Amino acid sequence: MQRDHEPIPFDKMHPSMLVSAACVLVQHLHTGLDQLESETTATWGRVVEPLELLYDSYERVTGVFEFMAMMDLSEQMEAALDQGQALTSGFSRRLHQSTALYTSLLHIRNHEDAWLHHSFSQLRALDHWIAKMDLRGVHLARNSTQVDTFVRLDAEEAKLQRLFIKNIACGTKLFHLTVRNGEHLRGVPPSILAAMAAEAQKRDLTYAPDAPGVTHPASTEPPIGSPPTMEWGPWTVTFDHAVYNGMMAYCPSRRLRQVIFQSFENRASMVPCNNVPVVEGLLQVRREKAHLLGSSSYADLTGRMGMASSNQSNRILDDLLNPVASAAARSVLPMLRLMVDSEAVEEDVWGEQLESGDLRTIIASGAHLAIAWYSMVTPSIKPKPVFVPTVVKSFMSARTNRRPSINREALEWAENALSNGTLSQPACRALLANVTSHFMLWDVPYWARRLDASKDFSKQRAGAALDHIINYFPLSRVLSGAFGLLNRLWGMHVVESVHDKPPVWHPDVRHFRLFNGTKLLGSFFFDPFSRPDKLSIPFSRDLMKRSEAHGSWPTMVRAPVAAMSTCFTPPEPGEPALLTISNILELFHQLGHVIQSLINQENQVLIAGTTTLPLDLSEVGATEKGVLA
Repeated sequence: MQRDHEPIPFDKMHPSMLVSAACVLVQHLHTGLDQLESETTATWGRVVEPLELLYDSYERVTGVFEFMAMMDLSEQMEAALDQGQALTSGFSRRLHQSTALYTSLLHIRNHEDAWLHHSFSQLRALDHWIAKMDLRGVHLARNSTQVDTFVRLDAEEAKLQRLFIKNIACGTKLFHLTVRNGEHLRGVPPSILAAMAAEAQKRDLTYAPDAPGVTHPASTEPPIGSPPTMEWGPWTVTFDHAVYNGMMAYCPSRRLRQVIFQSFENRASMVPCNNVPVVEGLLQVRREKAHLLGSSSYADLTGRMGMASSNQSNRILDDLLNPVASAAARSVLPMLRLMVDSEAVEEDVWGEQLESGDLRTIIASGAHLAIAWYSMVTPSIKPKPVFVPTVVKSFMSARTNRRPSINREALEWAENALSNGTLSQPACRALLANVTSHFMLWDVPYWARRLDASKDFSKQRAGAALDHIINYFPLSRVLSGAFGLLNRLWGMHVVESVHDKPPVWHPDVRHFRLFNGTKLLGSFFFDPFSRPDKLSIPFSRDLMKRSEAHGSWPTMVRAPVAAMSTCFTPPEPGEPALLTISNILELFHQLGHVIQSLINQENQVLIAGTTTLPLDLSEVGATEKGVLA
């Protein structure tokens, strides 16, 4: 196992190594818990400090297991994670349901002189762990039947959570959609077209005869069988973040946006990547677990560790409903106004002139959609006409609906009504329904981008806005700006590890150290780019927490280590990585969570970092000016 003063050996973490580490860890953990439960003197030094050392060992190793499984979604790593968690989960349940440990912690916390002999941080650590053991079923230990039920539910929940993530990754990876008619992509930025053409080339697709290019007027048509190009295609859409967001914001074909949007929303809703039974199973397991632990619902159970009770949270959400609905309606109305103005100058705002050709579906393992125009289909698998998914049925039925329109009189009335105050959520829905019933979720990114472009760019530049903007935001400049902001706000500075870089799991990963003056606050890894076997959502997490008990000379306190992962488009060799505005927002969001963890000066590892920081503060609090002040 890794020692506290040693860097995490990410470069050696292959699946078999993780399983071996889990075997060694489990023996160490159970031996330590045996000693802890046999302790008869209930003091901080004899009970809590050994608990801190023991739990930190468990959390560090299992945390790295879970993190590596998100960085490598291969079957081998998944199998290793399953084996590792099967070995370590028994210890976690035993620890949290230890009546001997629970009794000792209560004795220390409830002693009449506890506030004299313990710091505020120590008392917080005691309160946190007592509450945590309550939530993990320590009171069930006297009833073997209830313990067995809890163990079963706990194992089922962990399995379903892993399966949920696996299915999303599966559906994301399996999806592809090939477009051969460039008319449906006119206005899509060149960087997105190039990425889709490169994807088509990976699939050995070639140019087909008479397929319109993306530029108008067209240049010389390439020979039949030519490899894909940005101008002539074919273009293969995937769920790569940049491609998906770019298509939703720039693709002029409304129905193509609909297919992409609904496919994305349903990417884990069909066999073999079907999360519908997984979610139903999670709801059932969590409901049973909540009832077993004496709560009316799972929300009530998890709310015990939050800042507000479930009833308080419900009241807050009820109070927010009308203002949020009104704000949402106000954000939609300018888009509808822009559509009306565009239609007045004979623009095809509903994309009706583009809708030519038939939609063909190719279903393989319930996860592939392919689209072809002018009856040209290049299937990679044999069609199964007996099954048509909901997304395609709704797409096909949309052709028979009446012509989309916007009621201009109702639009003016809605603009006046919402300019004078807040309306109820039902009133906002009715208001928008009177204006139009045809404005859909796949229209929002496109017309929101058009609205921004109408404010910030001339019409001649609006179509190239994305490629124009990203040239100003190479990753190195964005990081420099973010770190400079940290320095201006709080005096902290960030130094990248170059010659003393610790082991990493991929060559793209970078490592940084955060300082306040000469004091090391902590360090973090940054994995910026998307990869086929990497979890395709941005996230951050702690890898090692600040700890006085694990400190060594000269600092006497172990500095925390965190990691953040984003899904930016990898650059071409020798080229800089260019970020979109949404990429920049992702980076700042995840960097904010990392900073939350690293700058926390709590040295009790049981409550260090963001352990006791409720999500309702870490995710929402910074949006309130009073909190920032």
